This record gives sequence, structure tokens and C-alpha cells, in this order.
Amino acid sequence: MTKEETLKKLQEYQLKFLGEIDMQVKCDIETRKDQKCTMVVTYCNYTPGFEKKSKLFIHKFYWEQDNTKEFKQMENEIELLRKKYG
Repeated sequence: MTKEETLKKLQEYQLKFLGEIDMQVKCDIETRKDQKCTMVVTYCNYTPGFEKKSKLFIHKFYWEQDNTKEFKQMENEIELLRKKYG
């Protein structure tokens, strides 16, 4: 999976889950030349004080590797948040 394909798929995920649940998700997408990857950091701050209980999810999508497993894990985490806080 190329870095372009990875970025395109991340953008597709943003569109796929946009507006499906009533919560705020902080998402940082960072490219790392030194690690040859794109990193995505997400967490939910749905309710006041939730940040103290919130899980921080970090995913690395390496430019020259198949990221299918990492995408699946990220989608499972989003589904969990949808069920718990949607």
C-alpha cells in the first residue's frame, strides 16, 4: 500500500464516520519522514471529564507495507465508540 493509497483510505474513513455519532473526536494526522509512516492519533472527549477516562488510540500506517490490519483495528475502535457513546 503506497503512502498515497494510505492517505486516501484515511480520508475515506473520515467521510464514512462523519456525523454518525454525537461526539467529538480529536484526530491528528501526521506524516513522519524519519519513520516512513503516517500516524493517526484519536481520542473521544464526549462528556465533561471523559478525557480522564478516555483511551488514546495511536496508529502507524507505514508507507511501504500493507496496512489492512491497522485499518481494521482502527475501524473496530470507532465501532466500539459508536456503540458506547452513539
